[in-house]
Amino acid sequence: GNANENTSEINQDLNEVSNGNTNENTNEIAWVNSKQIKLINFIQIVWIAGMVISFLFYLINFIIFKIKIKGHLEKMNSKLFEQIKSELNIKRNVNLCKCSLINSPVFVGFVSPIILMPYTNYADEELKLIYKHELTHFKRMDVWYKLILVIASVVHWFNPLVYLMRRYASKDIEYT
Repeated sequence: GNANENTSEINQDLNEVSNGNTNENTNEIAWVNSKQIKLINFIQIVWIAGMVISFLFYLINFIIFKIKIKGHLEKMNSKLFEQIKSELNIKRNVNLCKCSLINSPVFVGFVSPIILMPYTNYADEELKLIYKHELTHFKRMDVWYKLILVIASVVHWFNPLVYLMRRYASKDIEYT
């Protein structure tokens, strides 16, 4: 009985709406639904706008970094570097360059990997550890993991926990 009564009430309401005979309840429902749709559209627009702004922020900073270092790179030739590459069984070309704009060694590059070295005099033992460390980043594809973390930050730009996750994951990538 009860299900049939509810079904007949719904059918009656639908018939009234389709015939143009709306009552207060259907007007209220339509008003609430239109407000919900507008709120959802607004939230979607804000979320997408935040993603675009966040993406542009990361992209522009990456491009600026690439442009800044471009004129400050000096290609290095190092037998020790090539020896460490061979020990780690790395066949792909990884460039080694000095850069006056950095203070510590860093691995960069998705397509053309480069290890950037500051203009600092290191002992051979230090260089061996630095080269091994930076080439390990290359071998483990850490730059791609960091890209995934950036993508997560872009998609979840509104969530501070994602930024914390990215910070801690980046530290883990660096220390392991």
